[in-house]
Formats: sequence, structure tokens, C-alpha cells
Amino acid sequence: METKTQFKFNPFWVIFSSFLTLAFLQTCFKYISQPLVSWGNLFSCLPPVLLVYLFLPMAFKMIFNIPAIVVTDDCLNNNIGGYSIEWADIASIELNTKGMRSFAKLIINLKEPEKYFNTPDKLFLYKARQLFIVSDKTIFVDFVSGSNEEIFAVIKAYWSKGDED
Repeated sequence: METKTQFKFNPFWVIFSSFLTLAFLQTCFKYISQPLVSWGNLFSCLPPVLLVYLFLPMAFKMIFNIPAIVVTDDCLNNNIGGYSIEWADIASIELNTKGMRSFAKLIINLKEPEKYFNTPDKLFLYKARQLFIVSDKTIFVDFVSGSNEEIFAVIKAYWSKGDED
């Protein structure tokens, strides 16, 4: 029988991201509905559209009670980012809570990153990201309900169990 652990989204982030998304959508529609079509209106609308693009999928997942992280015997499913990683492909996992203003992150380094960045676009973005950030994948665990250390301990236990087999 396959064991499965689910971590739900933090309720605070459900409310916060939903209201934030609605505020950005309202700002975007305010700029679009102005009578004068100009480059200024277009550039004023781009930041809200980009933020809505980032927050809206996460807000819908939170509202419809889709778990943020699902941990099974075979893989780690990250519903925040929308990807799944097999335990055998993970080289290291660490919890980074450094910095007062930054969110706690679960840092995942892969043995073969090319397997997960298999299209030219994904590979280009991965290589560009590697210039600034050392990790292959990150999960913001502050969006997940529960203690960051407990979440990390459960995920690390599943990963270690895969190494023992």
C-alpha cells in the first residue's frame, strides 16, 4: 500500500492572495478602460497582469482545497509550482530559513536537471537562473499550513526512505 502525505495551503495565504489578485485585476481593468489607448496605458497594465498571472493559479488551488504539497512513496508533487519530482532524481534537500524578509524555502537539487528541463525554453530559463541562484528547484513552505521544520522533516524522511530501498 502506498503511503501519501498531503500538506494544505495556509489559510492566511488563501485570503491574502485572493484579495491581492482581485486588487490587481481591478487595477488592470482600470488602465484598460481608459479612453485613450497609448503605450503608457499598456505599460501601466503589465505589472498587474504579471502579478495576476503569478497569484491567480495559486489562489484557485487554495480555494478549491487542492493540497500544496503531496508526498508519496514514489515522488514529491509540488502543486504550488505544478511539477512532480521522483525521489531517485533528488541529490539533496535542505530548508533555508535565512533572512528576515524572505520566505522559508525548501531547496531541492537534482541529480540530472536536464530530465526536468527537457525543452529548449525550460533549459534556457534554467541556465539563466543558475547564474543567480544555485538551487535547481525551490518550494516556498511558508505558503503551506504547518511548521516549516515539521514539513521539512516529513519530506526528508520520505526522501531518506527512498535511499534505503
